[in-house]
Amino acid sequence: MYRLKFKITGIAPILFNAWTDSAREKLDAGSTGGKMSKEDRIEEAHQKVYRNGKGLVLPSQNLESCLVAGARKGGLKRGRAGLAAYLSATVFCEERSLPFGVKEPDGIHEVMGTRGGNACIIRRPILNEWSLGGLFLVADERMDPDQIKAALGEAGLLVGLCDWRPKYGRFIVTEFGTA
Repeated sequence: MYRLKFKITGIAPILFNAWTDSAREKLDAGSTGGKMSKEDRIEEAHQKVYRNGKGLVLPSQNLESCLVAGARKGGLKRGRAGLAAYLSATVFCEERSLPFGVKEPDGIHEVMGTRGGNACIIRRPILNEWSLGGLFLVADERMDPDQIKAALGEAGLLVGLCDWRPKYGRFIVTEFGTA
């Protein structure tokens, strides 16, 4: 087993759409919760970010899934087989969440959309300029770090992170190496 240190920097804003506590409660109760006022919807949009006690974070599962999808979309291979299955089985983030280093989103992104054929305003928290870093744990010593870096690069350009990707959440790899 070995570790790889990485840092990614956003080249497009990132939109969040985490489950809110009120949405979970409504789902558990089996109800839709009825109509909400504009203020309630804006307040709920502010809560749709991933947080720990120190600020905004990205769940490591999101980055791990993005890495695997990047290998698939980029057509990366390990021998004759696809690289994605190997990444899924052997590469993991050391931390459960990766900090953005900020406490609040930059604002709320609003766009017209449809739900059930009816027009509505969709609101998501947005972070315009962002970067994050962490450590990958690689369980297989035979795994080439250059392949992992290539998969992360493809993921940043072709897949992206969080909501409405790949238009939002795209990134480049700015640091990568053994830790």
